[in-house]
Amino acid sequence: MKMLTRPVVHVYKLLVSRIAFIPTLMGAAGLSVAIITLYMESHEYTNWLDDHLAFALVKGSENARMVLTTIIGGVLSLTVFSFSMVMVVLNRATASLSPRLLPQLIADKAHQVVLGFYMATIVFSLILIINIDNGNGVPSFGILLSMVATIICLGLFIYFIHSISQSIQVGNIMTSIYSDTLKRINKLKDKKPLPESALKVKWFPVLKAEKPGYYKFIDSDGLNDTEGAEVMLKICHCPEDFVLTKEPLLVSNQPDKFIRQKMRDSFEHSEQPPDDTSFISGFQKISEIAIKALSPGINDPGTAVRAIRLLNQLFSELLPYQDSHAQHTHDKKNLCIIYKLPSFDALMRGTILAIQHYADGSLQIIDALLDLYQSLIRQAESGIKGTLLNHLNALMQSSEGKTITKYDLDRIKKRVNQLINEDMITQ
Repeated sequence: MKMLTRPVVHVYKLLVSRIAFIPTLMGAAGLSVAIITLYMESHEYTNWLDDHLAFALVKGSENARMVLTTIIGGVLSLTVFSFSMVMVVLNRATASLSPRLLPQLIADKAHQVVLGFYMATIVFSLILIINIDNGNGVPSFGILLSMVATIICLGLFIYFIHSISQSIQVGNIMTSIYSDTLKRINKLKDKKPLPESALKVKWFPVLKAEKPGYYKFIDSDGLNDTEGAEVMLKICHCPEDFVLTKEPLLVSNQPDKFIRQKMRDSFEHSEQPPDDTSFISGFQKISEIAIKALSPGINDPGTAVRAIRLLNQLFSELLPYQDSHAQHTHDKKNLCIIYKLPSFDALMRGTILAIQHYADGSLQIIDALLDLYQSLIRQAESGIKGTLLNHLNALMQSSEGKTITKYDLDRIKKRVNQLINEDMITQ
């Protein structure tokens, strides 16, 4: 059943991720409300309004057309201006932050709801204006609703300006990415540790990539009816890894054609890197923001230092789960699926070393990186400490070739030696 509904789910996710999805739905809702309102106008349900709210009802065809024309023109101007502001935010995020942030900004539901309410008001007012003197006189109740909706649009426009001004601030963006990444890391607590038997298993390739791109494992129900011996499956790549043709996607301890058939549709292929599929993308986004901040065109070391502080906290949370695979046990007791996690060294090279490369002798960045290494070395186990010390030595060596004073270089070397000696004492 899941195999049949997967295309529908895929199309749904594709539509929901579009910026026009919610505005389109709300525009259709405005059309429906306009039809219902015109139906009510044709009955005697509105007599009470004529008796109690006569001061707020528009009388006369010309007045009605003038009011609705003003509403349509005004709300349409708000819509165009709001869409322009969204485009400015997206362009600025691409130029000064990171292209990876675009899906996150586009998916902001609050902004989509505001734009959708604008569209619903315009559609509602257009339906009313073409029905003036269309056999039922002036739709006074509908025009009253249109005026109320316009007042709400003005309030939403003020909120929209405030929200846009907040969402474009790099500090708020990094805080949001940090919170989402931390939630994904905490989900690893629900995973059981990798069983020792998995380290001694002889793995057989089950699936290979038919074309290059990014692959995401999305389903394991195909093996619900597996019987007999215990089946172990190991996914060979993280969702963010680019996979070449004929590279293995999945290996198993059972070289069975049955398994190969069941798992053939369990990978989703994409030519673009998936966004927000795991905690890895959060590390990459924060690192890229720091790198952009260190570029000569922006030159904002304060933002880079804050990004390093956030990465420091995320790496601290991730330490217990590194150099292992997260395990998920299926409903069947004889089925185990192992998801790959990036090694600590690979994650450091993809984030911290990239920032270190662009630091260009900035003492603020070097001090922040030293703080990061000091914090992680004190928390890490012996296996990870070796990796951290190698990165620490690389930082010291790269600092020697930068244009910094001998005093600062001696200070950096002294602090690095203190960290190394402190680690040797604790062992």
